[in-house]
Amino acid sequence: MFIVQVSPEMTPVAKVGGLADVVFGLSRELEVRGNDVEILLPKYDCMRYDHIFDLPPDFHDLWIPWGDGTVHCTVLFGFVHGRKCFFIEPHSDDRFFERGCFYGQNDDPVRYAFFAKAALEFLLALDAGHDRVAYLPLEVDSLRDGLLSLFECLALQFESRLDRVGVFCHCLSLYIHVLPLRI
Repeated sequence: MFIVQVSPEMTPVAKVGGLADVVFGLSRELEVRGNDVEILLPKYDCMRYDHIFDLPPDFHDLWIPWGDGTVHCTVLFGFVHGRKCFFIEPHSDDRFFERGCFYGQNDDPVRYAFFAKAALEFLLALDAGHDRVAYLPLEVDSLRDGLLSLFECLALQFESRLDRVGVFCHCLSLYIHVLPLRI
């Protein structure tokens, strides 16, 4: 199975609390069990870049509908202690992840709503021709309810572009089963 973990944190590159450890450990365990696992993270300016092996741009023109316009993003790829990671870097005057910190900004819900939308757009843009299960661990209480609602709305929006989008909520986690269009 192809699994994508969408998370604001992962040990050791972007660690604030236990969520980062869970994402890293879970990805390892899923791979041990024969799954192909990728992790999507925001490209923070304050990440531990010394733990990322190589970081070339992998996807240059990801355009995210946002507000009355679009935000151009670059997606970079690198390995973090053997984990396959994609880093979404928005090029926006809002400087979503260029603030020298992970959390604690007044607009955190907006920043992570943007990241959630960008992650889904990136999954669609990959067009890999196989099913993917996206897993979004939600630990930040102030963001959880808003992001769950956002993902439910996005799932409906994306439904017209996919065969089927399933949203599964479990405890503080959100699973999204994305099936590509059949041509």
